[in-house]
Amino acid sequence: SGFKVGFARVNINPDLGTPIAGYFVPRFAKGFLDDLQAAAIALEVGQTRILMISIDACNLRKELCDEIRTGVEAATGVAMSHVVIATTHTHTGPINNLEQLKRNPNGAQGPLETMPGYEAVSKYVDFLKRRVADVAVLALADLKNASMGFIQGWAPERIAYIRRYKMKDGSMFAELHNYSNKSFYDANPIIH
Repeated sequence: SGFKVGFARVNINPDLGTPIAGYFVPRFAKGFLDDLQAAAIALEVGQTRILMISIDACNLRKELCDEIRTGVEAATGVAMSHVVIATTHTHTGPINNLEQLKRNPNGAQGPLETMPGYEAVSKYVDFLKRRVADVAVLALADLKNASMGFIQGWAPERIAYIRRYKMKDGSMFAELHNYSNKSFYDANPIIH
């Protein structure tokens, strides 16, 4: 067959004490109920290889995505234009953006390097980049002949959720987030 697929998964748990993303109060890793993971599917058709990688993280800024994709390209030879990264949007994974430390509501101010958690987040980001490159290498090493098909069906109602609420007074409320435009996000974290 000219079509091959490989899969791999690696653990990306942070060190204890690493700041946790997704909350409006400071939280730090103090244990693990379920492991955080990075998973990769490698696809090969002829000479073309594609990697699709999922990371248990709340979000990843574009710059970090590009750094991760560059590292994957260096480790695997797969062009970064053929590396797709998605996050699971977990609110119990570590902060991976040092700028998030500035938004921490604990009142800490001053240079970024003095913020609580700076060293732990820096260390975790370096670790994450290495582990994502590892999972890509492992997925490619797992390539096997495969076939692919599809089926069409219908999902039950209410499988998805839109964050739009009808308030008691009849007005509508919607949460809109634009993480690609920092000035928009800072000025409008929630739109009414």
